[in-house]
Amino acid sequence: VDRLARLPTLEIGQRLREENAQYFILPSENTEFDGLLSDSFLKQYDADFDFAMKRLNLFSPDHCEGKVIYWQPKALAMVPFTLNESSQIRLRVELDGKRIDAILDTGASSTTLNQTMARRLFDLDVSAPDVEKVGEMTGGYTANVYQRKFKTLTLEGITIADPMITLLPDMMSGPVGDRETGSLTRRVGNVEPMLLGINILSKLHLYIAYKERKLYVTDAGTPPPAAPQAPANPPQ
Repeated sequence: VDRLARLPTLEIGQRLREENAQYFILPSENTEFDGLLSDSFLKQYDADFDFAMKRLNLFSPDHCEGKVIYWQPKALAMVPFTLNESSQIRLRVELDGKRIDAILDTGASSTTLNQTMARRLFDLDVSAPDVEKVGEMTGGYTANVYQRKFKTLTLEGITIADPMITLLPDMMSGPVGDRETGSLTRRVGNVEPMLLGINILSKLHLYIAYKERKLYVTDAGTPPPAAPQAPANPPQ
């Protein structure tokens, strides 16, 4: 049963404060993190994921359209997106030249592709030498999980070389569905064909303008140099 709690105040950083907001209570067995900020919260703002600086910036969405880039990137992609029924960001990418509808998920550690879609688009053979079995999933039956390195993943001109993609079995859907209006790839049942996880997203700088329905994408930039370590035994 879903349970809600009303928080008197929630403060993020030094300038953002919410009062009397309702939040779902996580299961008690969760130990990975204390809380989760989902798209239901983030879409009130512009969300800027600066992975090189390990920083999340939240901005007011009330600004002139397109006037969002405050850093100096080598190249910039503006990717239109839609929100699906779960308010997840849905956009189109190119994987090895094939256009695929994908979901952006900063909470996922890996980038995944449905095996049914992989076979259809890339004639994928899981017994090929460049495909590695990395685990199993169960759900009434057991199915293998694989991993394969592709050549390129592109978002409107911003390209990531050698993306590692986890190939998930289709265990949640029925027969392959029809194309949705405006979609170049079919869903496999109710499952989105591809999910962009943090192993790919962390190589980028992402600015999500929810009001504009645009994702601004650049390279991640250069992380700051590590602070010098103090010697274990300082000289006397």
